[in-house]
Amino acid sequence: MSGVNHPGGSVLPASRMVCLDFEMTENRGMQPAVGTPNAMIDIAERDDTPERRKKAYLTAVAFVERLHRSFLDLIKDELERSGITSINNVQALMLFNIGDAEISPGDLRSRGCYQGSNASYNLKKLVEAGYIHHRRSRSDQRSTRIRLTEKGQDISAAIDRVYDRHCHTIGDAGDVSPDELHRFTATMLKIERFWNDQIRYRL
Repeated sequence: MSGVNHPGGSVLPASRMVCLDFEMTENRGMQPAVGTPNAMIDIAERDDTPERRKKAYLTAVAFVERLHRSFLDLIKDELERSGITSINNVQALMLFNIGDAEISPGDLRSRGCYQGSNASYNLKKLVEAGYIHHRRSRSDQRSTRIRLTEKGQDISAAIDRVYDRHCHTIGDAGDVSPDELHRFTATMLKIERFWNDQIRYRL
């Protein structure tokens, strides 16, 4: 791709990037205002001022939320295409995160960053629907172990095929290189560590 389509119809050079502007809404607080003229910021013209740094930080936070929502929508669409209506997108991802392992519910929460009550509710539904088998731990009767049934493994395999397809097409269709993915992941890990340190050390 040689450039980015601007909402007004012009094509911006590849040296420019989309950066979200923000506007206040009555009920939802600070939200990204996409498509406004001042949403396009030339990297070469940016100065590291407190105002620009805050704007960049808020943009990154907004993008993390948007990416998560978009990804859940994508999984939902894949389930609908496959005619799978008995579980939702979050439950399908839980099955993928369990994979071939036998783990505790606590392990699942740490793998997928699921909230406690959310994870418990979805696990209960998946057990009832026959996607997950659970049993008491042989070494500790207070602990529960979970693993996928054959039905659950089918869903996990379907999600894995979606990932395989994306990995084969993200370069050409998405214009995202392996190096860009690695840099993105490294940056997200830094931000995660920064946020965790804010909580752990009350910075």
